[in-house]
Amino acid sequence: MTHVEKTAIPRDSLMSAYEQIDGCSADAFRGYLEFPVTLEALITAFFGSPIFNLERLLLKSIGQANTSRSDITGLAAGTQEKFAAWKVEGRNESEVILKVGSSPIRSWLMACPDGDDKTAIYFGSAVLPQTTDQNGKPQVGSTFRLFMGFHNFYSRLLLKSTIKNLQKKQR
Repeated sequence: MTHVEKTAIPRDSLMSAYEQIDGCSADAFRGYLEFPVTLEALITAFFGSPIFNLERLLLKSIGQANTSRSDITGLAAGTQEKFAAWKVEGRNESEVILKVGSSPIRSWLMACPDGDDKTAIYFGSAVLPQTTDQNGKPQVGSTFRLFMGFHNFYSRLLLKSTIKNLQKKQR
């Protein structure tokens, strides 16, 4: 059984900077694997997972470029900065954060060693505030707030699909 849980954003991660922005919505989901996983393998498995393949078809149908397997490989290897609507905003040896076009959305992946040959893998999103509430406090737009329940469901589904993809490649 593939278990994915909503969790705290790791304190020293690239995603933690978004958690500090007033009015920003930032989250993290985590799953575990019983073997080492590199960031390159995580990116390849995430963007090549069966669930994300459906999203790739949707992106292709609306005219987004760079959704081929070779584009995934380039992004994973760090030789390509763009993939479809995403552009690398920050990267280190264990994580990558991607900006979605000119939108306020960020996507984040991290592979973190966790004990003897185990790996915690993370997927998270941040939505920067675009409006203010009645008191002038920054907040994310109403469309993003409306779809937050679906976002949480879909995030778990994406990470579960990624875990299964990595397990399949490990066998």
